Amino acid sequence: PTRVLDIGQNDAPQIRLVVTSELPKQDLLQYVALSHCWGGLMNMRLLVENYTAMKNSITVADLPQTFQDAISITRGIGIQYLWIDSLCILQDAPDDWTRESATMGLVYANAICTVSATAANNSEKGCFFPKKQFFDDPSCILRRQRGFSLVVRSSIQQQVPVVTEMFNEFVEQAPVTTRAWTFQERVLTSRILHFCDGFVFFECNTLRASEYHVDGVPYPRRSNVRTEGALVSATQVPQFGTISEPQQLEFHKSWYEMVERYSIRNLTEQKDKVMAIAGVGDFIQHCSGLKFVAGLWEEILPFNLLWTLEGSPDKRPSRSVPTWSWASVNGTI
Repeated sequence: PTRVLDIGQNDAPQIRLVVTSELPKQDLLQYVALSHCWGGLMNMRLLVENYTAMKNSITVADLPQTFQDAISITRGIGIQYLWIDSLCILQDAPDDWTRESATMGLVYANAICTVSATAANNSEKGCFFPKKQFFDDPSCILRRQRGFSLVVRSSIQQQVPVVTEMFNEFVEQAPVTTRAWTFQERVLTSRILHFCDGFVFFECNTLRASEYHVDGVPYPRRSNVRTEGALVSATQVPQFGTISEPQQLEFHKSWYEMVERYSIRNLTEQKDKVMAIAGVGDFIQHCSGLKFVAGLWEEILPFNLLWTLEGSPDKRPSRSVPTWSWASVNGTI
């Protein structure tokens, strides 16, 4: 990222904005990224007028609760730098926003971890919610102090909740999952901590885990896909000019599974329909050699044109997208 927040250590009351090119040279900048819902007006934003002041100092107590919690979590992980969109991208400078939003997918892809305020529908709700006991959990909370709980639980694994059911209920139905911009944030990050309503969920490229599944549960393998769930280098991915038509069809189906999940999400700015998933497209384009065009892939365009809109179409929104693209309409694809 162009800019990150230097959050220091421990409980320092001040943080500051830093330009990454001005940091001491290092092999890989380690930082955490935040995924969250803005939820309307964002009072604390990076603007041209406060840019210099925020490079000098930002008072943590003046930030929305979600940002304060993200700082605490990042410090707890032991990472010095945190990336938050509204504080690291100039919100009133169109050129800066266009440039930075185009590479936002890479910001999440390169983060050591993403913290997701999954259960919060705005930036004031925070990441932490009262702990809940799910599914007749026989555990006993002996003591609570300063946000920590001492819990005793039976070693006998009875009525352990199914990880897929928990994930569907507390992540897939959560507020952050309704927003279009958070789609690529979750798809591209290598690992993510979901702060849900009552507990924390861990998700990475190979498995999901929670306090009920401490060893993690791998994703089920689909019979129609040979390899999935892991990011690979460009040298490991065959160029599409050399693979068969069935393989291209497999890619087409996998892409539209993503498009379907993305298309049901909400956008505040309708013009961002392609931009909000462009990070995923750029990543695939870099690895595969395919050309990403208006939400479709040029080399398999005959397949990609076979999309349909679920239900009756609404009036086509004003959007600079060709009408043959799924991104030119609203609704589930």
